[in-house]
Amino acid sequence: MSGGHMRKRRKKLLARQRAKERTDLSEEVGMDLNAFHPKDAVRRFFTRYTGRPATAEDYFYRCVQASDPEHEEVAAELVTPSFYWRVFRGDPCSNQKKAEASAAGIFCNDPQAQEAAAVLPPPMSKCRLFAGGAGNKRDGNVSKSTGKKVGSFKSERTRQIHQRFQNSGCGTMFDDGNG
Repeated sequence: MSGGHMRKRRKKLLARQRAKERTDLSEEVGMDLNAFHPKDAVRRFFTRYTGRPATAEDYFYRCVQASDPEHEEVAAELVTPSFYWRVFRGDPCSNQKKAEASAAGIFCNDPQAQEAAAVLPPPMSKCRLFAGGAGNKRDGNVSKSTGKKVGSFKSERTRQIHQRFQNSGCGTMFDDGNG
């Protein structure tokens, strides 16, 4: 390997270690839905709420006719099968993108959604960081201390860390009875 490549790898590793030392994972519990653009907040919420990347099975938008047919406005509804099958209807807007953002904003300001967001466990990416990261050693190397493949050990450790937060009061869709 070239000297420049080695320096980059070392710098990246040191940055990861510093981030791990600097961050207390308990500070990552919960989520402020109003800290992001409404549609991004909805996506992030469902990714953490379901414990996997969010899909159309978790939430989706549908367009509905605005109440005033004389104006060319569109309204959208945010349908949440993974969150009690609730429907959040936004205000009529000039285009579909704005209408979806309006529906997402209604979701973000909903007391039940905010309550669920406040107790979300840390993101899996943060748990992976504390489990030893998702570094370059996922090629099947066997750990001398555990006898397991490095990648599977990290995955197991990540799930244990995530589960510890769930056991201490953090909630996901499965804790809410939606799973």
